[in-house]
Amino acid sequence: MKRWPGAVLMLVAACTLASSTSWTQSATYRVVAAESRIDVHVGRAGLFKVFGHDHIIRAGSFTGTVEWDTSEPEAARFVLEVDAASLSVVDDGLSDDERASVQDRMETEALALREHSTIAFTSTRVHIKRSDSDEHLLVVTGELALRGVRRELDIPMTLSFDGERTTLIARGKLELESDAWGVPQISALGGSVKTKTELGLEFEIVARRE
Repeated sequence: MKRWPGAVLMLVAACTLASSTSWTQSATYRVVAAESRIDVHVGRAGLFKVFGHDHIIRAGSFTGTVEWDTSEPEAARFVLEVDAASLSVVDDGLSDDERASVQDRMETEALALREHSTIAFTSTRVHIKRSDSDEHLLVVTGELALRGVRRELDIPMTLSFDGERTTLIARGKLELESDAWGVPQISALGGSVKTKTELGLEFEIVARRE
């Protein structure tokens, strides 16, 4: 039987190890919407705000990816696209008619769905604030496209992995100044009750390695 020279065997082993290391370090994770949650908290303001309601708006349909390299986490890339028509009012305490009214005004006035059907975020840079093997505290900066306006946004989040690194979970919350994206305040009672310009965004995104 023909014997391979030791140098050839060492070269094959080195190439195999390099390939394996690259595969485990760099990976693309795809968002699983059914296991994720994106909520928008809409507060109330105005003279008679006590008569109004805070609202919780939940995204039902969204897609996205996270590209992550354990050897270079600052080069991570986050992409998320939300079907704006899937946003729905889910807060308790509203009658069916009230919920339908809020839903309609959100779609036609706040989001202008006919002209702007998607909400999208694409990262441009990542700042690592703290990092260990399975959890990372990040600030992800990127462009948020909402209601036809594109602006830069910083999103603080905690990124964690399961033991096998097949599942990634991104959690975070922040305040979004809606008027910076041209989202109008929705008013009632002649303007005595209206929505706040600050929107609370809270999310838990689950993604699995491809």
